[in-house]
Amino acid sequence: MSDKITKKVFLICPIGEEKYGVRAHLDKLLKMLGNALNPIHYELVRADKIGDIGIITRQIINELLSADFVIADITHLNANVFYELAIRDCAKKPGMIIYDKSLMDSKKIPFDVNAVRTFYYDVDIADAWTEFQSKLVDQLQKTQSKDYTCINTVTAALDSPEYFSLEMKRYDSTLENLSKSLYSLKQEIGERIDSVSERTS
Repeated sequence: MSDKITKKVFLICPIGEEKYGVRAHLDKLLKMLGNALNPIHYELVRADKIGDIGIITRQIINELLSADFVIADITHLNANVFYELAIRDCAKKPGMIIYDKSLMDSKKIPFDVNAVRTFYYDVDIADAWTEFQSKLVDQLQKTQSKDYTCINTVTAALDSPEYFSLEMKRYDSTLENLSKSLYSLKQEIGERIDSVSERTS
């Protein structure tokens, strides 16, 4: 590993048991991603490679919230992957969604994720991997720009006119309730002042 590591990339993916093909496939991906990221000073972390002692789910969430960049591999349509991806999206932090086109048809990408640009790779075809690696580096560089804005399904919904209108209604409702509470409080204070005045007169 380079001595000049400055940023961290967290890989969201299933782990799987070592004797099954999923694990072998993702171990190969982990190695190839590491080889691509290390020269540009990014450390790649996967959940099972976290060396610290502690509760693994808490450590995963900490990585999801703190990592400079996240790569989510949805090839195996694993439920945990989508759960962790949702946490990252809610954090409004950058990342990219990838899948191995030799193992999954793009038509199988779930509807809620399909709206976001995904990137395919193939660990067994050199040209395909070189093309993917170039896109990965490009995405990393874009997120370092001062003008970069994270856009995903969550941020898009929060920035929509519909959500703004809903928030304004909630805001107006809150103000109305606050106004009513202040009016009631004013009346109560007035009544108490009148009561004290009557007792002392």
